[in-house]
Amino acid sequence: MILRPPRSTLSSSSAASDVYKRQVIGRIDHMAVGPGVLVVNALTSNLSLVLNSSNGSILQAFPLLPNPQGAAIASTSPTVMALANALDGSVRLFDWASRTGRFELKSTLQLGQDADNVRWDQASGRFLVGYGSGPSAGVAEIQPGRGVVGRARVPGHPESFQILNRSHLAVNVPSANGSIAIVDRRSLEVTRLWGVWSMGGEKLDGNFPMAVLPDRGLLLVGTREPAMLALLDSSTGRTVSAVASVGDTDDIWWDAERQRVYQTGGQGLIATFALMDDDELVRLADTPTSALARTSLFVPESRLLYLAVPKTTPTADEAAVWIYACMT
Repeated sequence: MILRPPRSTLSSSSAASDVYKRQVIGRIDHMAVGPGVLVVNALTSNLSLVLNSSNGSILQAFPLLPNPQGAAIASTSPTVMALANALDGSVRLFDWASRTGRFELKSTLQLGQDADNVRWDQASGRFLVGYGSGPSAGVAEIQPGRGVVGRARVPGHPESFQILNRSHLAVNVPSANGSIAIVDRRSLEVTRLWGVWSMGGEKLDGNFPMAVLPDRGLLLVGTREPAMLALLDSSTGRTVSAVASVGDTDDIWWDAERQRVYQTGGQGLIATFALMDDDELVRLADTPTSALARTSLFVPESRLLYLAVPKTTPTADEAAVWIYACMT
């Protein structure tokens, strides 16, 4: 086995925590980690939770958020957290207050609509946030203390995007005929549009998750129509390998130390792939999880993969975050 059986988190340490825990019903979206904390966005419940990453206790809750989707924590001093919200297109920035051991709201920025994925770019000291749909869609660059410092338009709502290098982004735009938009961060323009193809020339659509392999000059893209994992040359967009993968995929992670790929999907599986020296993807194992558990977070430093397991009905088991230890 590649993944050890999970332990669960999202525990209660007070009566107030019990209330918040019971409120987590429906879809759980993106997560983020920071020093000692795990942030979980319960999108359907309009709630973001800050958990103790060691024992799962709820340290802080942000209720009444308008469909929180994306989260990222910056490695700055003080630590800054960004939460992106779908319903009103806002991004809320929080500073970590060491005196109280809590995040405190510092500013709210409006991007337009459907603020979604968030990345922290250490090189530029900026958060990158995908937002919008149709002609209003784009990726915004946000500098803590200054606000929005740039916007690059893309041809549809941006799903996962990755930083290829200091000057370019790769952005999944499934609504634009399953395209990948290559964005020049200096000009804030889309310079190329790539399609995603199988090795046999079949068009692949529903490209939601993405991961970059900077050490190998490659890009991983997961598609839902059909369920495939494609490996692309990150300079040309050429497909170099493609294999069948997990249904209803939402996240892909690259484990550079082990040369492994972990992919999660609502089908109820974690698929583990090996990337061989000749850039061939080989499916090694499938780990059963839970239906609709598609959102995940891999932390290379701790060798842990966090999987969001939603509570889909009022009578179902409580929502949880399952934690897998990746083994050699």
